[in-house]
Amino acid sequence: MPSQTPPERSSEVAVAAPPAADTSSADTLPAETAVSTLLGRVERVARRATWWFRLRAMMLLVAVVLLSLGTLVAIDWIWKTPPSAVRYALSILAAVALLAAFWRWARPACSRRAGLLETARRIEYRFPQLSDRLSSLVALAAAGQTPQSVSLVALAADETESQARDLDFSEALDGRRMGWAATALVVVLGLAIGAAYWGPQVVRQGLVRLATPWNASPWPRTDYLALQIEDAVLAGQPVAVVVQNLADPPQPLPRDARVQYRSGSSSPTTVAVDRDSGRATLDLPGSETWFDVRATGGDDDTMRWRRVEIVPPPQLTQAAFLVTPPSASGAEAFTETGRRFAVPQHSRLDFTAHSDRPIQSARLLVASPEQQIPLQVDSPGQGLTGQTITGQWQPETSADSLQVSVAWTDADGLSGVYSRRWQVTLVRDTPPEVRWTMAGEDLRVTRNAVLELSFVARDNYGLVASGLQWTSALAEPPIDAEEAAEWPYYQAEASPQQTRNVTLSVAELAGSDSSSGAAWRLQAVAEDTAGQVGHSLPLRVYLLSEQDLLTELTKDSQQVLEQVRAAVRSQQIAAERTREAALQSDPGRRQDSLNIAQAAQQQALQQVEGPAAALPVAEQIAGRAATNQLQSTFLENVQQAAEQLAQLRERNLQPSAQTLEAAVNQDAGSPSPAVLADLADRQAAAAEQLQRIGEQLAAGLESQLVAESIRDAAAAQQRLAAASRRVGGEDAEGGQQQDLADALADQQRDVARQTERLQDRLQDMAAAARQNGQTGQRLNDAAEQLSGQQIADRMRDAADDLQQQQSDAAADAQQAIARDMRRIASEFADSQDASGSRDAGRLAEQAARLAQRQREVSQQIAETLRREGVDSETAIAQQSDTLEAVERLRPDLESMPLFPAALDQAEQRMESALARMQRSPTDSQAYEDARDAGQRLDEIASAIEQSARTESSSEQANADADPPPSEEAADGAEDNPQSLPIASLFLVRSMQTRLRNETAELNEQAVEPESDEAMTRIRQQRQQLSQQQAQLAQRLQALLNDFPSAAAASPQEEVDNE
Repeated sequence: MPSQTPPERSSEVAVAAPPAADTSSADTLPAETAVSTLLGRVERVARRATWWFRLRAMMLLVAVVLLSLGTLVAIDWIWKTPPSAVRYALSILAAVALLAAFWRWARPACSRRAGLLETARRIEYRFPQLSDRLSSLVALAAAGQTPQSVSLVALAADETESQARDLDFSEALDGRRMGWAATALVVVLGLAIGAAYWGPQVVRQGLVRLATPWNASPWPRTDYLALQIEDAVLAGQPVAVVVQNLADPPQPLPRDARVQYRSGSSSPTTVAVDRDSGRATLDLPGSETWFDVRATGGDDDTMRWRRVEIVPPPQLTQAAFLVTPPSASGAEAFTETGRRFAVPQHSRLDFTAHSDRPIQSARLLVASPEQQIPLQVDSPGQGLTGQTITGQWQPETSADSLQVSVAWTDADGLSGVYSRRWQVTLVRDTPPEVRWTMAGEDLRVTRNAVLELSFVARDNYGLVASGLQWTSALAEPPIDAEEAAEWPYYQAEASPQQTRNVTLSVAELAGSDSSSGAAWRLQAVAEDTAGQVGHSLPLRVYLLSEQDLLTELTKDSQQVLEQVRAAVRSQQIAAERTREAALQSDPGRRQDSLNIAQAAQQQALQQVEGPAAALPVAEQIAGRAATNQLQSTFLENVQQAAEQLAQLRERNLQPSAQTLEAAVNQDAGSPSPAVLADLADRQAAAAEQLQRIGEQLAAGLESQLVAESIRDAAAAQQRLAAASRRVGGEDAEGGQQQDLADALADQQRDVARQTERLQDRLQDMAAAARQNGQTGQRLNDAAEQLSGQQIADRMRDAADDLQQQQSDAAADAQQAIARDMRRIASEFADSQDASGSRDAGRLAEQAARLAQRQREVSQQIAETLRREGVDSETAIAQQSDTLEAVERLRPDLESMPLFPAALDQAEQRMESALARMQRSPTDSQAYEDARDAGQRLDEIASAIEQSARTESSSEQANADADPPPSEEAADGAEDNPQSLPIASLFLVRSMQTRLRNETAELNEQAVEPESDEAMTRIRQQRQQLSQQQAQLAQRLQALLNDFPSAAAASPQEEVDNE
């Protein structure tokens, strides 16, 4: 029975119903209309549901049939060659699958239809608001209408129709199941179409094989492999096989192409195949006489095994190489029979060997690069079987090593390579190897330096000569080639190795280019038997002035002082801790104290002898000073400090460190407190000695730094003078010129403040060192000179002149200030050296320094000439300072005969050079005058130095041989005026040597004069030399008249002859 209509729904129907008075006709027509409408809609849905069911059944049928057949075909294809029973089983499964699919879906699709009642209930399930009214209406309509049910049908139809008016009954159909079926069909169809597209032959053949399992039709293949190999191969050698793909159309080898081989009952061995060449190499066992082989890959795995025989190869015996080296090597011929040997490059090799069985041909195989040399096959010798193989080969390759083997071919066409192989190393005739055996760092030296050079040269064949080469550092390597015999320090020696020690003067290296800042590249060279030349790494030599070198050594000395002071602190800690350990009774604390003492002692030792510690740096400073023949009290202090540090290290520091190390490693209670107390005393003594060394270094270094500070201030003042001179000569606008002048004035005031601080520092140092006597006095004298000459005030006056645009006056004042400061620095340095030297040695050192300063002046003038007058102010200032130094030296030479006159001549040349530079900075005669003055000063310095050495040797010999003279004898010696000054004799000899050399040079020039003007100049110079010779003779005669008793020992006769 239909459920009761809800009240609200009934009221709606009532509202919509017609008036009750006219029920006889109103109940029939609407009810019939509503019922027919609802039943028509349900019937349409039923027909559509039937059609959907049949369509879904057919889609599932097709999908299952295709999937089943595809699965079975895939199984058969993967198996490739299944047994017959399997094929029949697959066919039966295909038939069963087809029948089951037709029974499951085809049969219901043909017989089943959707009924109205079932459809109505499906609609009610989809639309719950219809409840069961629609199915009840369908049931009533199917049962037929009676007069009693007309009202009920009309009411149900009207109410149901009003509720279902806006509903789409087709939504009650199950579209999801239809969609799943369509999706399954599409997927399966896609797979089937794809398989048919990519492998139509496979699909067709698979269906045929399922339909006719009794038919032995094979599957179609992509790959048809073929194997190429000889029927017989050589034993003990790799076997090469080739695999081909004979498919049509042509196909490359499959990625999984393999070659399988087996011998006897062993399992197959698989070898990969190169896809590009199709080659594979088989390593066969040496004990077998045959093996089977086949190829697989891709979809071809049906190749049968192929039998291949293994034949033993011939053997090579009595193999030897007769090596004939090239004539340039100087080596004799020799024979090699080993597997590995070396031969000189470009050697000739004669090969001889014997084969144990007959062959038809042979050839020598050379690898890297590939080369084949035919060999001659002869009949065997007496008593031998087989054949003899001979041939000749000369390697012409750039390779360092060659792999050599011998290939053969017999009468049956079988070929191979003998098992014996050779590794031949070609020894190149390389250029000689040359290296310095001393420190390879760059050298910074003065012109007076003498370099001790050492190098070693070696060659694989042999050397014939070695020497040196040098060039300006501006010229990049390689040095220009020249004949070996023209090398400086050439030495011919035939040997595989040469070790040379060469003493080279920097003056010889520099030649005429002796200006400060010049540089050279120095190389050791050697020549081998083939004429090849080898060079060492370049050693750069930089030329410095003595002052620049002294500045560098001063900076290094500061490092020595710092390390010494640090070593003092470490040594004091070591002594304190050792003494503490001696007093400790607790073993643990005693061991702790010993550990700290050992660490401090090791640190002190490292600060003295480490890589950059006090001792090696001090020895380096002393070595550089000795190499450059640089002498000063400050450097003597450094040398003395180095010697003291070396002695202290050997006698105290190292033994103390060893004792502490032994004490730390021993058991508790050893060594005894007495031993530790003695060790602490020795450590304390070492600390005191280190402190004294540091104080001595500090005193000398402080004085040297003072001199450097004064020189730096003088250099800054000289630069300001040059800049002021340029400001006065510039054609700039007034505003720009005033700005430059103001900037220079500010710089001048800064220098004045620095000078005042330097003066205060000197006064403080003098007050602190007052108790040291001369040292304090020298510092005080320098401070008083700076103050007395009003250096700072004059600097401020020069700054005021610059601001008032009086540049020339300011430049003159600044140059005068710089000259005075250089004189103060020079006097301070001279007084420092004089404080530690004897009178004769001091005078010799002053003269040598003066000569060196004049040489530096000539170098500066030469540099100015090369730069066409640039920086001429520096050369003028240096020459002026050197003239003042001459006047300071003059009082010491007044009492020495001939020396004042020689000094006057040098001074005249210096004044001439100064005047020429002031007049024209490009006058080349200024350099000649300066150089000549330097030579005359060298004569004076050399004579004084020789005299000092002679007197020192005589005094030492007399002191050793005779007792001290009595007072009467001493008085008699003082009263004897006939003692000839030996220094004057040395001076005469030096001057005579110079005149002789200049005369010989003029005579050589007069042989082939360049022009008449040159001949006239030579005559004038000869006349001047004659006058100088006559003057020298007159002075010597006057000297002999003053000392008649020594006339026999004089060189007067030699002078007269000249």
